[in-house]
Amino acid sequence: MKTAYVFATDGSEEVETIAPVDFLRRAGVAVKLVGIKSKNVELSHGVRVLCDAEFSQVENDPLPDLIVLPGGLKGAAGFHASKELENFVRRQMDSGNFVSAICATPAHVLARWGIINGKKWTCYPGCESAGDNRSEDRVVVDGNLITACGPGVSLEFSVAVVNALCGGKAADELAASTLTVLPRA
Repeated sequence: MKTAYVFATDGSEEVETIAPVDFLRRAGVAVKLVGIKSKNVELSHGVRVLCDAEFSQVENDPLPDLIVLPGGLKGAAGFHASKELENFVRRQMDSGNFVSAICATPAHVLARWGIINGKKWTCYPGCESAGDNRSEDRVVVDGNLITACGPGVSLEFSVAVVNALCGGKAADELAASTLTVLPRA
């Protein structure tokens, strides 16, 4: 069974956190919602979630097949401040396993850590001052890196991570069953 961690911290954006958890679970992926400092997390608009694990409980486990880093400026700042998370994400990227991020996080976390140098990526408009190779596309897949530009793209992003992990058939079925409208090529 494929595995994924969706990280959360105080200030992470709600839909960018929950949509990937939901879509990955619908696709049969074993997903853990992981709180960086605590299992109790207050997301950016006051929604409180109880995570499956704290980061300290999983950071030395075998790497999952995919990780998701949601956005939200405060959440991105919380991710960026964690040296342990940076080390974990570096190991994930270096292993060839999937790293995905949305909204402010590609620029304010991954680009600032230097993890996405040389890769094509996208982020929330106005966050792009960090890094190179930024795209205007809504969702960008470059090898094992998947990025998206913001909360309104959370369902497309979630379909993209399912596609990367489970294949096109599973992603197409998920998009159809959830009435997710994907952009035309």
